[in-house]
Amino acid sequence: LPFDKKGPYRFDIIPYVVGKGNPFADEDALWCERTYYVHRNIGPENNSYCCLAKNFKKKCPICEEIARLNRSGGDPELIKSLKPSERQLWNVKDLNDPDKGIMVLDQSNFLFGALIDAKVAAADDEDHYENYFHLEGGYTLKITVDQDSFGGRTFYKATNIEMKERKNDYDDSIIVDACCLDDCLVELTYAELKKIFLQEGDDTEDSDDDEPSTNH
Repeated sequence: LPFDKKGPYRFDIIPYVVGKGNPFADEDALWCERTYYVHRNIGPENNSYCCLAKNFKKKCPICEEIARLNRSGGDPELIKSLKPSERQLWNVKDLNDPDKGIMVLDQSNFLFGALIDAKVAAADDEDHYENYFHLEGGYTLKITVDQDSFGGRTFYKATNIEMKERKNDYDDSIIVDACCLDDCLVELTYAELKKIFLQEGDDTEDSDDDEPSTNH
């Protein structure tokens, strides 16, 4: 679920039962999001792939290449492009289109989650904005989305988030429909990711038998 037009959007964040590996919540707890890290524009398809080091605490061939480039004084722009980006997954209910049910929102932390964090940090104690994702006493996010451009590419991004008291609480049963966001991450093996990164074929340089996997 991307932002594909100017806002405002009105989202309710639906908590989910945490699986394995969430860096900010214990397994089986109710939580609001899944932070993860991807290497972008990798391989012939320019796809994104989960960083094996940041997400799974394993060796990552792309992070190893970053380290090698740093040691050898490599191109700073290339190094920057290879570094993993922080993103977040959220279960959301779009109040402008509730018939779609619960959808998974995938956004960069910088362009979405950080706005929520700032709103919570700036709130008065009695606001209890930190409970925005709770089934009872939670808040609806009113999200201002504007058009922007970078490098000749036009996109839409959240520029402001306001928290509004919900008209109704949610029943516990809605959690059944929420996706376990920790299970959305695809963990390739070191060899698989290295092969895609170096654009190596199976038998010949022109082999294209393997379809690259997306990050979730």
